[in-house]
Amino acid sequence: VFAVIVCILISIKYQYKFLCSYFESLNKIFDDETSSHEVKEAEFENAFCNGIKIHTQIIWCVRRCQIMCRTVFSANIMLDTFVLVILMLAMVNSENDFYGLCSQMSSVLVTVVLMAFFMWTAGDINVQASQLPDAIYGSGWYNCRGKSSARIRSLVTISMNKAQQPILMWALGFVELSHKNFVAIIKSAYSVFSVFY
Repeated sequence: VFAVIVCILISIKYQYKFLCSYFESLNKIFDDETSSHEVKEAEFENAFCNGIKIHTQIIWCVRRCQIMCRTVFSANIMLDTFVLVILMLAMVNSENDFYGLCSQMSSVLVTVVLMAFFMWTAGDINVQASQLPDAIYGSGWYNCRGKSSARIRSLVTISMNKAQQPILMWALGFVELSHKNFVAIIKSAYSVFSVFY
C-alpha cells in the first residue's frame, strides 16, 4: 500500500511538472513564421484553454488522492511516530550491547528514512504546484493583441489565481505533509520520548 501511494504522489508531482513545461512551451507558438498572427493567437488560445483543462483535472486528481489516502496518511504519521518513540525508549533501556544498539539504530534510521521519503514526496507536490503561476505568466500571453488580448488576459488572470492556491496534502486533518513538518514530527517523537524518560 505504501509503495502504491508513493507512486501516486510522485505521479501527481510530475503532472504539475509537465503542466509547467506545457505552459512554458506555449510561447513557441508565436515563433512560427509561416502563419499569420491571428492564426497564432487562435492556436495559443486553444492551447492555453487545454492547459487550464489539464490543471482542473490535476486538481481533481489531488482531491481524490487526498480522500482516498487520508487514512493511510494519518496511520503512517501515527505509526512512524509511535515506532520512533518505542525505539528510542528501547535504546535507552537496553544493555550496552554493541550489536543490539546497531540493530536499534538501523531500525530508527529505516523508520526516519521511510517517513522522510513519504513526507518529502507529498511536499514536492506543493513545491511543483507553486511554480505553475510563473509558468502561466511566461506562457506568451503578452504576444496577443486586440480582442484576443482581452480574452487571454482574463484567462491568464483567472488561471494564475487558481494556480496560486496551495496544493497541500494533510494527515490527521491538521498535519500538512511537507518538508518542514517532517522535522516537526521527528521533534514531537523526541518530545514524547523525553516525557516518558
